[in-house]
Amino acid sequence: MEVFTYNDYITCIHTLRLNSVSKLAEESEKYNLEIDNQKKNLNDIYKEMIKEILKNKNEIAGIVNDFIDTSKKIKGKYLEKCTNKKYNLDGNVVYRLKDKDIFFLIRYQKELDDKILYKMLNFCVEIIYNWNISLKIKNEIKYPIVVPIIIYTGTKMWNITCDFSAMQVNDYRFKGCTIDFRYNLIDINKISVETFIQKNTLFSYAMALGKARNHEQFKNILNQILISSEKNKALQRRLLSNLLKVLKNTNKETSKPEFLEKNKGEKENITKDEDREKIVKNIKKELVKILTSDDSSEEEILRIVNITKSELDEYKEELQINAQH
Repeated sequence: MEVFTYNDYITCIHTLRLNSVSKLAEESEKYNLEIDNQKKNLNDIYKEMIKEILKNKNEIAGIVNDFIDTSKKIKGKYLEKCTNKKYNLDGNVVYRLKDKDIFFLIRYQKELDDKILYKMLNFCVEIIYNWNISLKIKNEIKYPIVVPIIIYTGTKMWNITCDFSAMQVNDYRFKGCTIDFRYNLIDINKISVETFIQKNTLFSYAMALGKARNHEQFKNILNQILISSEKNKALQRRLLSNLLKVLKNTNKETSKPEFLEKNKGEKENITKDEDREKIVKNIKKELVKILTSDDSSEEEILRIVNITKSELDEYKEELQINAQH
């Protein structure tokens, strides 16, 4: 006779719990890997956005005006990029005020670096050194000012002092011999999404988007930016064009994560690509909307947004844009 005893009950419950825990752990692992993939994807996009923005001298002026304590705002037209490789060490970007010996050293940093204080000091010294050897007349030299700026976009708290003298040996007999050097820090973690958006520059919008940790947050922040910049169509157009360019480049350069390659047949495992396509489509639709409102020709819209005639018609229908445009 078959019976179901209390011991059988205990064994059954134990087995069910083990299976549930195992399944939960497996699902949790997949979810965490998907989130990690989204973060990596967004980091690639964000890095390319910042690189593009730092090529624009008007954006550099905006960075200085918005985040560095200066008594007078500077204008982009008075800046020039230092193209000499001797100035642009280790991937740094250097600009100079025209007709003035004032340099802006900008470093994009996404990881903590306990040697960054020394490195920034050394970069500044190198700029002054290269400026000095380039002089033809060396009478009555006035050494230049170098404004060092770090743009930090990592997730860990920045716990590195900005003051070089604070890291030097403390001896009251030689207080006057310490090196008075500090760098300026723009820490993405210390500034809110709303504050970044209120600055209304391409750089500040990129920093706001840089706070996104997954595709859903990215889409929500982008939507906030589009609402906030509704009256500035030119800035919207620049932002969306920049994003499209970056998304196109990063899509070419980055391959699918191993996790996605192994599970092509499972619907839940292609969320990353689907989300990316949705983001790209929404950006293209917004560009079509802006360009149409500016009375751009159909040929111009197709060229700028890089879409086909059928895609344009589809977007217009979704946006309910009159066919006469």
